[in-house]
Amino acid sequence: VEAQWTFNTGYTIASTPALARRIVIIGDASGTVHGLSLKTGKVRWQFKTQGPVYSTPAIGNGLAVFASTDGNIYAVNVRNGQEVWRDQTCRPIAASPVISRGKVFIGSSEGKFRALNLADGKPVWESGLVQGFVETRPLVYSGKVIFGAWDQHLYAFDARTGELAWTWTGDHPSVLYSPAACWPVAAHGKVFIAAPDRRLTALSAATGKQLWRTAEFNVRESI
Repeated sequence: VEAQWTFNTGYTIASTPALARRIVIIGDASGTVHGLSLKTGKVRWQFKTQGPVYSTPAIGNGLAVFASTDGNIYAVNVRNGQEVWRDQTCRPIAASPVISRGKVFIGSSEGKFRALNLADGKPVWESGLVQGFVETRPLVYSGKVIFGAWDQHLYAFDARTGELAWTWTGDHPSVLYSPAACWPVAAHGKVFIAAPDRRLTALSAATGKQLWRTAEFNVRESI
């Protein structure tokens, strides 16, 4: 195994790169999002925001969508990095978006969760029911968008309407045990999370009912 190339941004990288049309897209703590050649690592384009970017981009329909701690959600063209749209919020955002069926789903730092139209960034729905900071990437599964927040809760909203479907809270009443830094995954009607309480948990995707929890594997905040 040998490195094909390396690229040093000069700043902290806290997100995961995204791949679109053989371009690697990654943000850094300077607020710059880089589009790099997958083959050579050379810079194809750069896009500058006004705050550190900790958000992992989501790719869809030729757009890279990501958030910045400057409070904006951006969509740029994956070929040249030119801005297509932005949605301004009132607080910094470290959360990562997910794209599904022409919509962008993303949490924020202001107690809100949003669904935006991928083509133009216009709001589809917005919920103010979230009580804590969101840093995770949501999961879209079985008609629901599922994510955790730093308020002890895992949330499931109807992906089409934004109505709250269910919430789940673990066995520990402390905010520090919130399922907020893990990315949920799902299969066979079940949602799986590994929160800071070091328990692996399976929930019903339909109802949020806890199906089982185990400490056998001593897991913690896995993605």
